[in-house]
Amino acid sequence: MTEAVTFTGVIDSIREHTAHLLGTTISYDEDDWAEPTALAGWTRSHIAAHLVEEALNMIEVLRHDDASAHALPSAEDRQRALERRALDAGIELQIELDETSGQLQDVLAVVGDDELAVTLSGGWEIQGREVPLVRLREVVVHHFDLIGEAALDVDDDMAQALLALEVRRPRSEELPPVLLVADEGFSARIGDEDGETTTVLGPANDLLIWLARGITTSNVSGTADLEADISHPS
Repeated sequence: MTEAVTFTGVIDSIREHTAHLLGTTISYDEDDWAEPTALAGWTRSHIAAHLVEEALNMIEVLRHDDASAHALPSAEDRQRALERRALDAGIELQIELDETSGQLQDVLAVVGDDELAVTLSGGWEIQGREVPLVRLREVVVHHFDLIGEAALDVDDDMAQALLALEVRRPRSEELPPVLLVADEGFSARIGDEDGETTTVLGPANDLLIWLARGITTSNVSGTADLEADISHPS
């Protein structure tokens, strides 16, 4: 965390943005849950199921004294669990999302400044105290998958923290050299070290979505030649 983004601030932001997401999903009827999202191949049910499963996985990791030694489900097991839960009725998904989010919130609130190494899905190694920021990223990005740019209402400091986190996220493919420059002041070089550097500019919220989803909003410039090179992790 930085001075501008405190642990307590992240916890509060998770609560706020989870409430916004639940406010979106509570309006869905059973047919609405089967609608597609911005994440290719995922319905709204898949989004909710993923957030539930990831909350349960985070709880299990954080409740172990040696989180680094706790074995996460394999990618195949995670996919099977996702597909099974996505078959639940919409009202069940809403309840599960609400309950697991609350349970995770309670666990995250006592993590504090834990520097214990934690390995998340995809081999992403972080410190225990960074797990709340990962959860906030999950909620914000997946809310974007559901409703688009209206979900990008994260305040400037938190948005920069999320973008800095996304820069460190393991990627399935290497990008060409890119200089990210956020309107709020954050900047970072990502991708291959060789070749001509492309500068991508925009608000931190929008750069987060570009890097996480390969989606260029109207506020982002410089990505025209890079769209095919962005991978789209969940």
